[in-house]
Amino acid sequence: KNSILKVKGVPVLYLPVMYYPIQEDDRATGFLIPMYGNSSFRGHTISNAFFWAISRNQDATFLHDWFSQAGQGRGGEYRYELGGGSGGSVRTYQLNEPERVLPSTTGGVTTETTQPGRKSFELRGQARHSVSSSVKATARMDFFSDITVRHTYNQNVFDFSSRSRTFAGNLTGNWGLHALNATFDWNEIFFSETDSSLYGSTPRVSFNRAQQQIGPLPLYFSVNSEYANLLRAVNSAGERTSDQGLTRLDLMPTLRAPLSPWQWLSVNSSLSWRA
Repeated sequence: KNSILKVKGVPVLYLPVMYYPIQEDDRATGFLIPMYGNSSFRGHTISNAFFWAISRNQDATFLHDWFSQAGQGRGGEYRYELGGGSGGSVRTYQLNEPERVLPSTTGGVTTETTQPGRKSFELRGQARHSVSSSVKATARMDFFSDITVRHTYNQNVFDFSSRSRTFAGNLTGNWGLHALNATFDWNEIFFSETDSSLYGSTPRVSFNRAQQQIGPLPLYFSVNSEYANLLRAVNSAGERTSDQGLTRLDLMPTLRAPLSPWQWLSVNSSLSWRA
């Protein structure tokens, strides 16, 4: 209470009441220090956040931004760690912009354009989990609803220069001779505000069986298989103008017969059928 912050002995800030965590692990539930800023596009800005230390392995942050010209933003972030390499995080942010008039100067002539009110959001996250000793899963997402908002309001180089959004996930498993790999990968790259291309696999699943001898016979049998829904499309002015996607099922069993009894010389004969 009644604290004064000094810089080299000069008082610069008086706080009648201040709450500051002093726990040794640097994690305590409470409001974070507010931040103030100013820009020609946002106007005056005040950012507040509340940190919730839920437990030793998870926490959440709730934030609110007020912009005198660009409206208000709300968001949150949740993080967790489960041990054994399992954990993840997810972050969301929504921006509500009011209708406003934007001046622009070209060749010494100033004109005004009206920007309608709009709502936009961002979703980001990543997760990794050891489902069991033989099954692993990963996921990630980086999605935005309006590319112009992303390029306007983000301040780091990667975000305001990025023009792609994606959802991706992978599941791998191994059970003795059998192996499973399932992937979902959806990507969209923007070339303008409304033109974009889509590519990915939604999903792609492969299942393989390693070689195994057939009883006492000198024959070995294996199977490789894959199902894939390949995404290839082009959007123009918000409409689908080209779709070259396809669905594919690939199956290839193989029968192998080694013809050489010597370890220093390998001669094999194999028969495969692929559909």
